[in-house]
Amino acid sequence: MVLSSASANFGELTLQYLCRRPGETSQKCWTIQDDFCPSQGAPLPENLVDDIGLDLWPASEVLCCFLADHPALAKHAPSVLELGAGVGLPGLLAALLGEAQLMLTDYEPQVLSVLQQNLEANGLSGRGKVQQIDWKRWRGNPELGRFELVLGADLLYASAIVKDFVEVLKLVLSPHGVFLMAHQIRRSILLDPKTRVPRLEDYDEPLEQFRSLSDRKI
Repeated sequence: MVLSSASANFGELTLQYLCRRPGETSQKCWTIQDDFCPSQGAPLPENLVDDIGLDLWPASEVLCCFLADHPALAKHAPSVLELGAGVGLPGLLAALLGEAQLMLTDYEPQVLSVLQQNLEANGLSGRGKVQQIDWKRWRGNPELGRFELVLGADLLYASAIVKDFVEVLKLVLSPHGVFLMAHQIRRSILLDPKTRVPRLEDYDEPLEQFRSLSDRKI
């Protein structure tokens, strides 16, 4: 796999980062069917590598722009965590805007390796760490602690992951902390039972599920 070195400007700050070479693999989004979901008892194929975190997703850039426009959110946070960080731009920017201790998390080893390199490229290896977190299995670590600012970009790509994500969020967010998420609205195409004509769903199911769970639990 070929990675490219790139840079991005947000306000007065420039981030250096590695990501998948544009055009090598088209950006994609997993659609997890009920009969293909570990929570339903069907294991994922052993050779399945979820490397979409190596792409730079638009929601990540949107969240960076928001942080650059509202720098006080990062400057006043003593600790920052990014969940499902991918190449880690929002977390890196938040750390550079202030003096926070930074934790970048993801699951796939390839993505974690790139995150570590991106930390070093931006001079943050002294106050930044990379941590593997599998949302389905991870249920807290006292040594990790809780964070005042938790970030996430384009995380809710399938309904099957939402409940586990909320459980993890509850464990890492400080009681008085702030969670910022940038989300790209997606609606599945379905066949209308009355007209038999394909149409978009009326709502983004993973996002609505997150709203329902977070209203009750966080």
